[in-house]
Amino acid sequence: MTKSTANFLFPFFCLALCLIFPTACSEGVARGLSLSLDAALPALFPALVLSGILVRQIGKGGEKCFLIPFVLGLFCGFPIGAASVAGLVRDGRLSKKDGERLLFFCNNASPAFLISYCGKTVLGDTKKGLFLFLLQSVLSAFFLFFWFGKRMLRREKKKEKKEAHAPDFWKSLPDALRESTNSFLYIMSCVIFFSFFTELMRHLFSLTHFSFAMLGLFSELCGGVSHLRYFAPSLAFPLCALGCGWGGCSVHLQTAGLLENASLSVKSHLAGKITFSLLMFLMTLFFQKLL
Repeated sequence: MTKSTANFLFPFFCLALCLIFPTACSEGVARGLSLSLDAALPALFPALVLSGILVRQIGKGGEKCFLIPFVLGLFCGFPIGAASVAGLVRDGRLSKKDGERLLFFCNNASPAFLISYCGKTVLGDTKKGLFLFLLQSVLSAFFLFFWFGKRMLRREKKKEKKEAHAPDFWKSLPDALRESTNSFLYIMSCVIFFSFFTELMRHLFSLTHFSFAMLGLFSELCGGVSHLRYFAPSLAFPLCALGCGWGGCSVHLQTAGLLENASLSVKSHLAGKITFSLLMFLMTLFFQKLL
């Protein structure tokens, strides 16, 4: 089967499954809506707005503006890091090459998700969630210094009088609100689609808890992590690290949509998520006996 034929048949396949499993379809959409409104909206929308304002306020030409996506990516969660990279590249404050390097390591799970949800709620141990956050931070800092270390240590040159100024705050706010609303609606649609799709797959193949959890970790992170609570701690912890490092196809689709207007490739982001998932899984396996 050719790629074009598969792309053509996939929507019909999903439509047929909706007719065969209407309950699963409605449950998946309902779960995606609940996840979007109850979890993603309170945590994500303010971060989207504030990061949008911050990116607009930093002024043109800052040599160390690459630190903004790094910090936002560590503390605000998916896909704020990628959104800030796209904004900086689109506005000419960051080169395309630097933007794609940043995408390798700056789009990460938030500390609240890792510590509170993964650690306390799912794994039953806040220390494990804190370990995941620290491990993710160390890996991100390593790649930051690998690519941008020389520029971080170099003093910024004093600019001449002719320097572009950041837009007024009251102009940045409505622009950030408008862009954040469009971005969140797209993010919400990705979450709902993958929640709906994983629920259909569970009914179609009668998946076990383990298979469904792995499918969730691969496609929609939050749903996959929630099923790890049924596993033994020695297995749930490294699998949680694997899923959080990967991020899920829902996050990758969200990221691809945000990067489109900045003409950035999602390949660097995918390479980074594969690298993070493998490193976090292996290092969690190694260190889990110490926690």
